[in-house]
Amino acid sequence: MTLISKSYIGSAEVEKIYLGSSVVYEVVSDPVEILLTGTAFGTLMYSSIYDYSKAFDGDISNFYASRDESGVKYIGIDLGSGNEAILSSARIYPRTSFTSRIYNLQLQGSNVSTSIGFVDIGNSTSTSPISGQWYDITGISDTTAYRYYRFLCTVDSQSVNMAEIEFYTE
Repeated sequence: MTLISKSYIGSAEVEKIYLGSSVVYEVVSDPVEILLTGTAFGTLMYSSIYDYSKAFDGDISNFYASRDESGVKYIGIDLGSGNEAILSSARIYPRTSFTSRIYNLQLQGSNVSTSIGFVDIGNSTSTSPISGQWYDITGISDTTAYRYYRFLCTVDSQSVNMAEIEFYTE
């Protein structure tokens, strides 16, 4: 008798085919990542045509731009009350020809508000990415489900320009 069973480990699907009581074939699929969506937030837009939502609209031809002024600068997403999620990965698509403006960004999460209660949850962008390519954030090891995710600029005088930001959960 042949039997097929499906089960899940996290979001990875495990499929086993049995012949009698012996497993004759086993497949484990990669976890499926889900793009997180919500309301964009941030600080100090250069102008309203470069607003926060541009970094989350799926269009790499437009972008978010912060002011060049000194002070705290960040851009992020509010997943909404009851929609907290554990971040599995994040990536940034820099504004074309301005890749240096996503250098020194720290990935953070919070459950307090869009401006306070943030903790570092992944490696910072320590090198400038290549123009026209996605930059993957590494070192995400925090397993806390957060409502707010953001990138904080760690250099006071640096402007921040991003064509797209994507946050994922499994």
